Order: sequence, then C-alpha cells, then structure tokens
Amino acid sequence: MYWHLHSICDTAVGDGLLAPNPCQLNVKKPARQIEPVTLEPAQVAAAVKVIEPQRFQAMVLIGEWCGLRWGELGELRRKDISDNAEIITVARGHRHEGGCHIDTPKSGKTRTVAVPPHIRADIKHHLDTNVADAPEALLLTGQSKCGHLSDATFRDAWHKALKAVGCQPTRLQDMRHFCGTMTAMTGATLTENMSRMDHSTVTSSVIYQDVVAGADEKIATALSALASADAAPTASVNRLALQRSVRRRGPHPPRRRTPDDHGGIRHACTPMDIARVSSAVQSDY
Repeated sequence: MYWHLHSICDTAVGDGLLAPNPCQLNVKKPARQIEPVTLEPAQVAAAVKVIEPQRFQAMVLIGEWCGLRWGELGELRRKDISDNAEIITVARGHRHEGGCHIDTPKSGKTRTVAVPPHIRADIKHHLDTNVADAPEALLLTGQSKCGHLSDATFRDAWHKALKAVGCQPTRLQDMRHFCGTMTAMTGATLTENMSRMDHSTVTSSVIYQDVVAGADEKIATALSALASADAAPTASVNRLALQRSVRRRGPHPPRRRTPDDHGGIRHACTPMDIARVSSAVQSDY
C-alpha cells in the first residue's frame, strides 16, 4: 500500500502538484506476490493457432512480441498501424474505473514500436479482415458502450487456448514479461530494453536481463574472441555487437599518437598489445 501511495505522489510531483514527494520513509519494497510465467515462443505460436475467436490472434501476437500494456493494446486503432505493419504508434491507453477513460500511455508520452517481421503478415490480415476502414476504427472491439473489449473476455479466451496446448494459464501482464525477456535474449542493452518496454526506470527492465540464462557465458566467450582477433583474424566474433557499435559511433578512427599530461606520447592499445605486455611481465617473475 505504501509503495502504491509513493507512486501516486511521484506522479503528482511530475505534474507539478507536489514538491517534494512526502513519502520518503525507508520502507523495503515487498517481494512479488505472483511470479511471472514466461512461455516459450513455440508455445505462444501453438496457442495463437487455436485461440477462439480467431480475431484475437493478431492481438495476442502484438501483446507478446511488442510488449504493449493491456490498456494500450485495447485502444489501438487502424491509424496507429503503419501501411506495411512495420511500426505501431502507441499514443493512448484506456482504463475502465468508474467509466471509460482514455489517456496517454502510462509513461505520459507517445512512442513507436517496431513490429517483428514474422508477425507483420498476421497484423495486415487482421486489418483487412476484422477492422473497419475508418482511421479511428478499433483493432479489437467488444460489447461495451465505448467499444473496448473487456480484459476478462480476452483473458478467458487466452486461457482456454493455453490449456488446449498443454500450457498453464498466464496473466495478461505476462505478455509484457515475455516480450521483455525475448528482447533481452537478442542481446539488447538495458537502455534499449527500457525504450522498447516503455520503462521509466531500470528496476523493471533489469529483471529481464537477469532471467536470460547463459548470458554471462556468452559475454565471456565474446571477450575471448575479441582478445584473439588480432592473432586470428578469422576468429568468430559477435558480429551483431560489432555492427551495433559501428552504427552508434561510426568506424573506429585510425590509431593516433597524442601527447599525454607529462609531455610524452600516448598510444591506443589493442587487445594484442595488452597480451604482449602481460606475457612480458610474467616472464620477469
């Protein structure tokens, strides 16, 4: 309860209604009451094939692979999907507490989410088959006066599909957990994961980095590959990481000799330079 109040006051501080947050007690944040359930990609694909009605298929895929919150997913409209279903613009979210309320996403700002190529055809088929032509047409409609589908209706259909393929039921929130975990498994940095999942702090995104099994072993292997790159040009190096580095900072400039603070000359060191120095030091002992 305290952390819920703390979050409300934080929002009020951001809106300029409070200064500072009055909730400053050093209270330990409680542990999770329910641990998230992360499905395997094959399990998601199998459940999507059997979900009824079939018009829910694309929405499950968007929820699992694009990580939208339920309120954002239910408020998606035709105008929010790019022509080739490559980009989803998340500009609104809905909640039904004392009536229908449509507002900005939880973070308070619009974002765009790149759609994984393997689900774009499903989204386009959904638009062509189940969505009206008007730009304001909802992708997912229900029986409520505002047109939104009830989360309970969607959840029940998803649970039946999961049981049909031998999986335990999951919460709608677990769809976001699946997306965050899969994103971390691609090698995305913490900042990249935060951006895709629309997290304002590292607390939530760092969970996904922690659950990726074997990540540290892969890092250690990649470090060894870098260390031996000069001696063995054909060594297998993590090409994705190298390409990302080039995209961010451009190609590395040629090594330059620059004066250091003591008037000498400072050289940039390669992994092989470090290895040679290390070997020379060891020979002295």
